[in-house]
Amino acid sequence: MNILMTLIVLGILIFVHELGHFLVARHFKVHIDAFSIGFGPKIFSFTKNGTLYKLSLIPIGGFVKMKEDEIETSNNDIKEVEKPISLEENFDINKISSTNNSSFQSKKWWERALIVFGGPAFNLLFAMLLIFITFFIGRTYSDLSPIISSVEYPYNEYFQQGDRIKEINNNEIRSWMDIYSNVEEGIENVFNIENNILKILGEQDSLTISKSVISIFIDDRIEFFNTLLPLTTNIVGDVTPGMPAWRAGIRTGDRILMINGVETQTWNDVRNGIMNSVGEAVVMTIYREPESSQTNESTFDLTVYPEINPLLGENARVIGITQHLDLTFSEKYSFFESIKYGVFSTISIVSMNYHALFKLAQNPSAFKNNVGGPIMVYYMTAQTTQRGFTEMLFFMAAISILLMIMNLLPIPVFDGGHIMFFLYEGIVGKPIPLKFQIVLQQIGILILVTLMIFAFYSDISRMWFLN
Repeated sequence: MNILMTLIVLGILIFVHELGHFLVARHFKVHIDAFSIGFGPKIFSFTKNGTLYKLSLIPIGGFVKMKEDEIETSNNDIKEVEKPISLEENFDINKISSTNNSSFQSKKWWERALIVFGGPAFNLLFAMLLIFITFFIGRTYSDLSPIISSVEYPYNEYFQQGDRIKEINNNEIRSWMDIYSNVEEGIENVFNIENNILKILGEQDSLTISKSVISIFIDDRIEFFNTLLPLTTNIVGDVTPGMPAWRAGIRTGDRILMINGVETQTWNDVRNGIMNSVGEAVVMTIYREPESSQTNESTFDLTVYPEINPLLGENARVIGITQHLDLTFSEKYSFFESIKYGVFSTISIVSMNYHALFKLAQNPSAFKNNVGGPIMVYYMTAQTTQRGFTEMLFFMAAISILLMIMNLLPIPVFDGGHIMFFLYEGIVGKPIPLKFQIVLQQIGILILVTLMIFAFYSDISRMWFLN
C-alpha cells in the first residue's frame, strides 16, 4: 500500500509538471508529438489530434516531445525533415524553417523560455492549490499545552512554573503557539492565568490551583515569546526516516530516560543532551510501553551516532527526532482566509527551501545528510499517510515545491539550464553555438547522473545501517 501511495504521489507531481510544459506549448501553437508519463512497460496509449499520449508502469519521470525542424544538407541541396523534440534534447536555433510555425524552434526566445518555465510554474501553482485545500477543508495541528515550564527575565516577576495561560486580551488560548498569535506589541496585554502546581509528597499527590489576571506591557512580541519555555516531556514524537535515531531503532512514543547516564525529564534536557554530547556516539536509555497485552514494557539502552548538520548551526548534532506534542486539533478557514494562508505558506516553504539550498552551497559537507532519493520519499510518504489526508496533501505540496526549485537550477538538461540558454539568446541576439550547447548538455547530464547516484547511495546507505 505504501509503495502504491508513493507511486501515486510521484506520478501526480510529474504529470502536473509535464502538463505545464504541454499547456503553455499548446498556447503558443506548438505541435505536441508525444506526452508521456513514466517508464518501463506501457500500460496504455492513444493518439489524438496527432499527439501520442502514453502512460507507463513506473511513473517516475516523463516528457513532452514537440515538433522541431532539422536542416539536412546533401550534394549542396537543403531540405527540411520534421522530427519530434524533447525538452531534454539538443537543438540549433540557427537552423529554423520559417515555413513551419508549429515547431518549437520557430517561436520567439521568450516564448520558448515560457514553455520551459511552464513545468516548474505548474508545480508551484499546484502546491499552492493543495495548501489552500488543506486550510479550507480543515488543517490538523499538533502543539503543546499553554503551560509554562520556566520563564526568563524580565517576565519572571509575572509568571512562574506551572502557569497555564487561559486567555490573552479576552481571546481563548488553546495551545502554546496561540500565545504568540494573540500577544499585541506596544500595548498592555491582559493575561488570564491558572496555576496548577503538582507537589509530590511521598506517595501522595496534591494539586494546588490558583487563578489570577495580570496586565503586561509588551514591546517586542518575539522577545517576550522567547523568554517562555513550555512544559514538555521526554516522549519522542516523529522519527525522521534514514536519520541516526531511526537507524538505531528509536520509535514514536519512546521515552528517553537518560542520555549518557544523565537523567532527561523534559525535551529541553533531551535536546541539550544530544547537542552537548561529546564523542562519536551517545547512549540513550529508552522506556517503551508494551505494544499489546501479550508483550511487556521494557527499558533498554540504544547507541545512537549523531550527525553534524551545519544547516542548523556550527557543530549542531542531530539524530532526527521531534518532541511529542500533547494537543491535536483541527481548524477550518473561510475561502478567502484559505487563499491568504495558502499563498503565505507557499511563499514561506519556497523561502525556506532556497535558504537551505544556499546553506548547502556554503557547507557541501552537509549535502550527504540532507539529500534523499525515491527510497526516502517512500518512507516519508508512509509516515505522512498515517497522519491523515490533509497532512498527505501538505506533504505533496512540499515535494511539488522542491521539484520546482530543483528543475529551475541553472544546470544544462534541467529546465533552468534551458531558460538560461534562451535568456542569453534574448540578450545577445543569437543563440549559444551548437557545439558549446552540446558540451554544456554533456556536463549537465554528468551532474544529473552524479546527483541521482548520490541520492540512491544516500538512501541505500541509510537502509543498510538500519539496526
